[in-house]
Amino acid sequence: MSNATSAHTIRPKTIRESEAAHFGKLAADWWNPKGSSAMLHKLNPVRLGFIRDAIDAHFGSDSRGAKPLAGRRALDVGCGAGLLCEPLARLGAQVTGVDA
Repeated sequence: MSNATSAHTIRPKTIRESEAAHFGKLAADWWNPKGSSAMLHKLNPVRLGFIRDAIDAHFGSDSRGAKPLAGRRALDVGCGAGLLCEPLARLGAQVTGVDA
């Protein structure tokens, strides 16, 4: 055990206020597939397919079942409103989404 002091400074917050305000304004419309996040909604099926294929390849599983991610855990860092978290959970994964 050492009594040396850490050279790292702990900042009280790491959230950029302007960025939080920007995404806060988008929040009311986030789940509208024709709203300001329409491209994320359109991208989601492709992104989900890629993730399912990668899981199948890595674990040697078959993603065609009703809950192909059952027993799997997923961490979505920077999840925003959870547009990816929710479908992963519907596929059976235990999902943790983290954002500002």
